[in-house]
Amino acid sequence: MNIGIVASTLVGGMVLFAIVSLNIRVSQHAGENTLYHTAKINTDMLAEVITFDLNHAGYGYSGTDAPVITANDSTFAYNTSDQETDIEKVMSWYYDSGQLSRVDAGDDVVMSSNIIDFRFTYYDLSGIMMSTPVTGSDLEDIRQIKVSLISESVAKYGNKTKAPSSAWESTFTPRNLNN
Repeated sequence: MNIGIVASTLVGGMVLFAIVSLNIRVSQHAGENTLYHTAKINTDMLAEVITFDLNHAGYGYSGTDAPVITANDSTFAYNTSDQETDIEKVMSWYYDSGQLSRVDAGDDVVMSSNIIDFRFTYYDLSGIMMSTPVTGSDLEDIRQIKVSLISESVAKYGNKTKAPSSAWESTFTPRNLNN
C-alpha cells in the first residue's frame, strides 16, 4: 500500500469535511439572518403605523371630555378625526396574548401575532411617569405616550429554543393632547 495515496486521501477527506462544515455554518447563519430580518420588517411595519396613529391622538376632536378614553399598560384608546373626511372616530391599540390589534372606528384588525412583549407608558406635562391604569380626570393629564414592543420571528431555526426577535421603543408627544 502506497503511503502517499493514503496520506492524500486523508488530507482530501479533511479538506472536504472542512468545506462541508463551512457550508453548513454559512447556511445556518443565512437562515437565522432571514428569520431576524423577518422579525425586523414586522417591527418596522408596526412602528410606522403606530407612529402615524399616536401622533394623531386627539386630532380634530371637539368634545368636552379628554380625548383619551382608555390608558393602561396594554390598551390605549382615544378620540381622533379621519384625516380625509374630518369625521370623528375612536381609535385604539391593544395587546392580548401575543397579539397586537388596532381598532379603527370599530374595525378590529390583528396587526401582529408574534409580539412577545408590548406596553404603553404615559407621562404628564412635567415628564413624570403616570401610574397605570390612568383613569378619570387624570386622562386629561396625559401628554406623552411611550410604546415598547418586542416582535419575534414566526419560526425558530434548527434546534434553537428561541426565535430571533426585534425590539422597538419610541415616545410620542401628540400636539392635540397638549392643549
